Amino acid sequence: MIWRWLVLVWLLSVGSAVADDSPHHLADLVRTLEQPNLDQWQQLTVSRERLTHQDFSIVLDSGAFHAFSTVSVGEQALVPGAIWRGSARVRFTPVLSVERDQLRRFVDSSVFVGDVTELVFYFDARIWSQLVTMGSLRRTPPPATLTRRLGDHLRHLSAASPYFAGEAAQALVQPTAERFLLVTGRIESGQRFVYLFDPSANEEVQFYLWSSVRDGRAGWEIVCRYSMFAAPNYFLINGVDRRQLRPLHVDLDARIDGSGRLVAETTIRAVVALEGARLLPFRLDPRFRIETISRPDATPVTWVDRTRDDNIDGLRQFYIATEPLTYGDTVAFTVVYRGDIGQRRFGALRGTTPSEWLPRYGYNDPITYDLTLTLPINQAVVGPNQPEVESVSNSRKRVRWAVDRPTSLVALMFGNYDLDQTQVKGSSIEMYTQPALRPDELESAWRVDEKLALADFSGAYEFFSATFGSLPLPSLTIAEFPGWHGVSLPGLLQIGSHSFYEVGPRGYARIFRAHEVAHQWWGTTVRPAGYRDEWLSEGMAEYAALLYLQAKEGDQIYYDWLTTYSRELLSMRARYSRDENPIPSVSLGYRAESSRSVGAYDLVVYRKGALILHMIRMLMTDYATGDDRLFFAMLRECFERYRDREISTRDFKWMVEKYIGLDMTWFFSQWVYGTEIPRLDTSSRTFPVDGRWGITIRIRQENVSASFRSWVPVAVDMHDGTTRWHLLHVDGDDVYYSLPTTAERPLRITINPNLAVLAQMAD
Repeated sequence: MIWRWLVLVWLLSVGSAVADDSPHHLADLVRTLEQPNLDQWQQLTVSRERLTHQDFSIVLDSGAFHAFSTVSVGEQALVPGAIWRGSARVRFTPVLSVERDQLRRFVDSSVFVGDVTELVFYFDARIWSQLVTMGSLRRTPPPATLTRRLGDHLRHLSAASPYFAGEAAQALVQPTAERFLLVTGRIESGQRFVYLFDPSANEEVQFYLWSSVRDGRAGWEIVCRYSMFAAPNYFLINGVDRRQLRPLHVDLDARIDGSGRLVAETTIRAVVALEGARLLPFRLDPRFRIETISRPDATPVTWVDRTRDDNIDGLRQFYIATEPLTYGDTVAFTVVYRGDIGQRRFGALRGTTPSEWLPRYGYNDPITYDLTLTLPINQAVVGPNQPEVESVSNSRKRVRWAVDRPTSLVALMFGNYDLDQTQVKGSSIEMYTQPALRPDELESAWRVDEKLALADFSGAYEFFSATFGSLPLPSLTIAEFPGWHGVSLPGLLQIGSHSFYEVGPRGYARIFRAHEVAHQWWGTTVRPAGYRDEWLSEGMAEYAALLYLQAKEGDQIYYDWLTTYSRELLSMRARYSRDENPIPSVSLGYRAESSRSVGAYDLVVYRKGALILHMIRMLMTDYATGDDRLFFAMLRECFERYRDREISTRDFKWMVEKYIGLDMTWFFSQWVYGTEIPRLDTSSRTFPVDGRWGITIRIRQENVSASFRSWVPVAVDMHDGTTRWHLLHVDGDDVYYSLPTTAERPLRITINPNLAVLAQMAD
């Protein structure tokens, strides 16, 4: 017992890690945590204890912790983790209903529970101190088999992702009020899991399961991820900003040869946003090999690369190790790297965007740029506005962009382009096409119509300028690349070759073109605050494209597309259903796409997002006159208020409430954060009463919770061509309404016209 007391005193005196004057040791720390060794003398026997951390708990029936060998950080030695062997039971209960819904898709329950016999822990010193108080610490070597078992667990933990060891290292060197904990193991059913509480992340609570994630491959899949501060009403659902740096400016000097090989030197300047920051995570496409990282004065900087060849994330993650940084200071790092940015397809070469080959600390950080490229003289370079040509030789030219307006993404392309352009209210629309990129098989199915494409790009730009507000762009550049998708960046649209063909079935190509133009308003000028708000970029752009289609071709095709979107959502529910409402929440953003809901991202974020906006428009419409100007006034103020800023779902909800004059918590809880889609079983009856005609409406709401609410319009068409509108509040299973009597028998009664409520209508 004296030994146990002395160890506990030592551990408590260690506390959290302190600054290490040698960044080289920090890089060693990351490598050590990926393959730690077991301590030969520290075994902690525990029985009938419970370890609780936020919403994750472990009941330790009987067994022992075998500690990792201590890790030195500065002058202190820490126990960074341990392997448990014995009898235990784990339980994870997400606090947010949207995350419980997501968990249910993977384990058929809103709670993850299971018996385990082995668990691997990473933790900070405070958790080890807590464990020591629970059991009996003694000096005894671990069984030889346990070392092999630990290696098996760690190899599985690091497979397909370099993330976990780096996060543990950051937690050890960056003291925080909350305690870092990572637990991984396999329950009795064979399911592997990872619970991670990372106090340096915006969303501290993270839960992973091992499953098939892509093309039949297995890997760690994010099942639940949310902030410890998120309330049941979804306040602070994005968590608290925990960035260590706020990037300010990027300088690039790069050389590109004729085959697309790049050698680049990039300097990133940033302000320190967290006192004492030590390990700084950056990302880069894994095609590039980092050669050196240094300060601008050429002083080398220690760094550690965590990329794996089978990294399913498709990103190189590396950590810059540095002395403790001071809050508010400006720091700079220069990264020298090389790789291939050219992509050959259909016999043509294209350049990828700098967002793919610039080292990035964050995604939405607005930054200014100074980009200089030296490349073959025969390569035309296209970007937002035309670059400045600094020098030209017989075979090479040097071009430069200076992006003075802070933006989260910047892009340029190179290739052999044809130029066509037009003017829209003082702005130039410049379209660069590469006919050589188009596959022959497409030409046999669709007819090329570049003039129509330019008319749509310019027409959508003009329509959105009038609908949402003007952009501060002297020009909009459209550049073709060989692909089937589009990317919208400030002042530049990268458009796949298929978009330069004719409109296509039911105006598909027209929607696609308008969608990418709309991102100049929603996505680049007004940016989503986080991935949970992506629908305010993608859903808004999709709905804007439908508005453009409605303006060009009329109401019928607009409602046809909305009907198609609703049918696709309902079809997905039937296809993947293990309950009545398997469609993921819009607020999951990219996480809506998973091995349990393939194709859900497009259906939920794009299509359901557009349907949500349509429902808001219907709620703001005066049915008697068809006046929907209130809705568009709201969008214009929303764009102006959040211009060059981030917008969250909560911000947008506030804007809707301002214009509609009602508390819209019920609406956003149901449609953005919720997963339910009602089935409406409706009927109407007309009957004579006192020389007039009475009307009764019955609406039965099915497949939703008892608290689900809808405002369902009813159109009563009369023989004289007039229509009487009624808006019925449905908040129960079976609701009956008596409408005002009419002098003549109605010609037709339509319940929920114009898809005012997203619902499955009973036959």
